[in-house]
Amino acid sequence: MAKALRGRLPNEPFFVNLLKIANEIKHVIIHDPQNRIDANYGQLLTDVLRMQLLLKQSLPESMFDDALNLLQVSNPYILILSGKYEFIIAALSIMSIGGAFAPLATTLLPEEAFYMLQTSRAICILADQQHLQLAEECQGYAASQGISIPVLPINISNPPSEDLSNSDPCFEIDRKLTVEPHRPALILFTSGTSGPPKGVVHTRRLFYDIHTSSSPSEVFLSHDAIHWGSSLVTFVGSVLGGARTEIIPQNAEAIWERLREGGATTLGCAPRIWTQMMRHFEDHLSPLPPEKRNPYVRGAQSLRHALTRGSMPEPSVLQFWRDLGKRLHVCYGITELGATVMKTTNDTDVNLERCIGRPMPGITVKLSSGSHGEMLIKKSVVFSHYLNDHGETAASFDSDGFYKTGDLARRVGSDYIIEGRASTDFIRCQGLRVPILEVEMRLLQLPFISEGCILQASDARNGQIVAALVRLRTPEKTYLGDSGKVQRLEEPYLEVLRNSLGGALPTFMLPTALRILQDEEEIPRTPSLKVIRGKAAEQYFPRSKSCELPTNVEVLDLRSNLDSRARMVWDWGGLL
Repeated sequence: MAKALRGRLPNEPFFVNLLKIANEIKHVIIHDPQNRIDANYGQLLTDVLRMQLLLKQSLPESMFDDALNLLQVSNPYILILSGKYEFIIAALSIMSIGGAFAPLATTLLPEEAFYMLQTSRAICILADQQHLQLAEECQGYAASQGISIPVLPINISNPPSEDLSNSDPCFEIDRKLTVEPHRPALILFTSGTSGPPKGVVHTRRLFYDIHTSSSPSEVFLSHDAIHWGSSLVTFVGSVLGGARTEIIPQNAEAIWERLREGGATTLGCAPRIWTQMMRHFEDHLSPLPPEKRNPYVRGAQSLRHALTRGSMPEPSVLQFWRDLGKRLHVCYGITELGATVMKTTNDTDVNLERCIGRPMPGITVKLSSGSHGEMLIKKSVVFSHYLNDHGETAASFDSDGFYKTGDLARRVGSDYIIEGRASTDFIRCQGLRVPILEVEMRLLQLPFISEGCILQASDARNGQIVAALVRLRTPEKTYLGDSGKVQRLEEPYLEVLRNSLGGALPTFMLPTALRILQDEEEIPRTPSLKVIRGKAAEQYFPRSKSCELPTNVEVLDLRSNLDSRARMVWDWGGLL
């Protein structure tokens, strides 16, 4: 029998609980068939220990405290580029040496990763084998900018060897090995109003009770990107809570097929995914004979937790799932507050549109004007600061310590109805904030546009979208190009518009719907000539009962259309 590996873990609640549950739970906790991973706690802890040792051997001794052998630098940040199992290995090993981790999108450009590296003053990049080349490209770009950053591989025991299965690692909690609760543990990079994102820093307190969000009886289906706050918190909570976490592709057919197999208990999706699943059922599963269709339906109905998050789903989507026998619960979360803070319940009136439910336990919500106004939220564990911007951090809270969400809401009984942004100058699209005024300014600079505005619209396929309402400069659809020559505007006009704006704006800000004004049509405006955006959207981008936009609106289908233009910095990994 192979000799057991030995290691120490800090005396912190989440590590104490991890070892406790590891001794109790013997089932597979992470199942990733695509990467041939079936890991129990024995394999997970072994891989954590090996990564911990590699970090201690590779990082300079001067970064560590002599007595406790924990990172003592003021910027203990390590970037992670990896898949999900490798991510949890990296995250736990980083925290075990007193460090903080920052998960990165695996589709970032080197320039984007460099910004995050430079902003956080990260000391290292960890990458799994699949993303090692990208990490080395980021390393090379950093070197070209005069910054040296080491890259370390995340190596895992896959598939587990016979020796490993017979030699569980021997971890122990070192009672003298403590890390201050206020020390940083996590950076989440969120989209800014434009351009580069801001880094939201959470302390180690965020993870103290995270295991209580799940249990060993749960089977959690994980499909979304790990660098988003709600995905990360749910995934880590599932692993530390003893649940079985299954990694599946993020597409409607794959999710339905897994539901058909039965046994899944928890599924959280953005409204777009729930909509795609609805369409897939209507197009492909509903026509099946009952004996083939029913297993899919039973799989969905057996979910204990069916959650929708990121934005507000269409009423027709919520109705579809209720008719199928599985009610979706709407979650309202904020990166700065550690993901979900409000959720609808079984007591929530299904007729309340745009309802985000009621506060979770331990959360206090108040509205700036009594029963309506800006939502202000208070909880015991919140982010500590924005990287390099303590002024904005302080401005994010009121005098009583409530976080200013910037969202307007009203209260109906115990539930809250979201009414929009305190500032209407942003559109939340695909989980990112699109600044209306910036896009509008670029739009009006185009030589073939004489008048126009940017509006928030929505359709059944893509959820909330960026819509452009424009008047062409000449009815003949001609204009003077940069060369001074007369050029003709060719269809499809939306493609021309996106290509024309693509040099100045990242992909996620580009309009995905276009309506061209005719001679007799006008943009609704106030007496002071300000655009009445809500009225304009209702007039020119109205939705039918099936949530489809009019035929005179040109729409880009985000599910199947990819731009052919070269990607730019802050395209967010080519996100549409």
